[in-house]
Amino acid sequence: MDETTTWIIENTGIKKNDNVAIKKSVVDGDAGGYGMFVNLTEVKKFLKGGDTRIELLRIPRHATISMATIQEVLANSSTDYEINTKIKSHLTAFLSEDSHHDFIDETNLIVVFLVLKAILSEGQAVNAADFPLYYLNEVLLKTFVPIPSNKFQDDVPSQNKYYNEYNNFPQQLFLKLVHDFILAKFPSDDYERLISAIYCSVVSRILEIPESSGEGNDDFFVSPALVPILDFANHDNDHTNAHFDIDRNTNDIVLYLDTEMVPELDSCAQVFISYSPIEELTHFEQIYGFLPKSDKPQVWCYRLDEEFLRSYLYRGTNASNFYKCMNVRPSLQLILLPTEALINDCITEFGEILTLFSQHLQDSRKSPFVLDETGRFYSCIFQDNSGAEYTKLLDKDQCLEEFFGEEDDIDNYKQALEEFKLFWFEYIEYRLEKIKGLNPGMLGSSFTTFLQREIVVLETLKRQFDENNEVMYYDKYREIDEIKLPTASFPPPCQIDYDNLTEFSEVFQ
Repeated sequence: MDETTTWIIENTGIKKNDNVAIKKSVVDGDAGGYGMFVNLTEVKKFLKGGDTRIELLRIPRHATISMATIQEVLANSSTDYEINTKIKSHLTAFLSEDSHHDFIDETNLIVVFLVLKAILSEGQAVNAADFPLYYLNEVLLKTFVPIPSNKFQDDVPSQNKYYNEYNNFPQQLFLKLVHDFILAKFPSDDYERLISAIYCSVVSRILEIPESSGEGNDDFFVSPALVPILDFANHDNDHTNAHFDIDRNTNDIVLYLDTEMVPELDSCAQVFISYSPIEELTHFEQIYGFLPKSDKPQVWCYRLDEEFLRSYLYRGTNASNFYKCMNVRPSLQLILLPTEALINDCITEFGEILTLFSQHLQDSRKSPFVLDETGRFYSCIFQDNSGAEYTKLLDKDQCLEEFFGEEDDIDNYKQALEEFKLFWFEYIEYRLEKIKGLNPGMLGSSFTTFLQREIVVLETLKRQFDENNEVMYYDKYREIDEIKLPTASFPPPCQIDYDNLTEFSEVFQ
């Protein structure tokens, strides 16, 4: 990696502190590929006065790969004119396809550009003026990223069998779309593995970089960019000791070491930045190919096992079909703390899950739902003042309001919550029996990563049940200010949710 780093610095104008090195890294006991290290004894000599931060890297904008730099290369490059002309032609064709429009964003266009550049530059010697090609060949294509969408992992059959609910379907759709497009343009070769390698490397390394919106104001926006050398800084929220920012005078991207965050006795330290202040585990695995470990609260957007839901009946109502008909995504948010795991019951999405366990408002022995003749909708059963039953078709929001929205519905909520806990305990036992006997596969694969973490989390939850400890976040911590509830968005859907739920299927036509 020294040779690669040296070439990039010599040919791009990137400035690296002499006390910074890129070398093999081990994070949390797992092979983390490469990392950035700093000689603290020497680098602290650069501190002046009351300064607490030291500049480690300075990257000019032209040394990054973003839509802005790609447009500049394609518009102004006098070298490789023929290749760039072909890239522009193919990019125009890609953008003109109506079926591609839902997938057009800056990151995806960077991927398409690099795929085209790799194919059209095949066998070509790299010259000093063609930094993107060098970075593509020596960094991106030499990085194997085990995200679930990478179908070239050894454990893909196990991943699809036991963790299909965690496959990012929009990612899978985009990869297929690019493969089909490239196959039509270059039918003599199959570039599926190349496309996968470039895509996985790009999404795992790309950073959101702030940019000034113009002279004379302090407004900024962020845009995705591949930032060489900076992208060797690994993530660790427990040991973050550096951050990047922009120099407002030059628009350079600058990496700073925060010396106050480094133990005084350390003579050498790995440089850690934070990819996200909130660690949502599914997002990290789908984007970066690993699940971070931390003593701070983490979130796991946990998608329930579809096989279990298809077999589970609550008072005659099939769980999988109910959630499908009600357009409810069967996912929970688990809050992971150092010694316990809790369900986030403070979000609307949990109320939607709880709807299945709602009680008949007039007769607790009955289910409040009935499936219509088409098998596509559930109606809610009510009684009028005379005691006669009638049905009313409600969507999930109306169900929440009807069953849990009024103050006098608190008893219904409490009973539904107790019924859910019985369901949750049964689920944990089912899932542990299903996965505990499995052998972990390739170290670092998506399957192995999910398997090892899920067993730990579910065993923690089972122990809490066995010891009669709380499993719901609100009941445990609602009056404890020291514990802050982390908030995170749910990740993109898997194919099952895409097929079942109209809110997703209408987006990706």
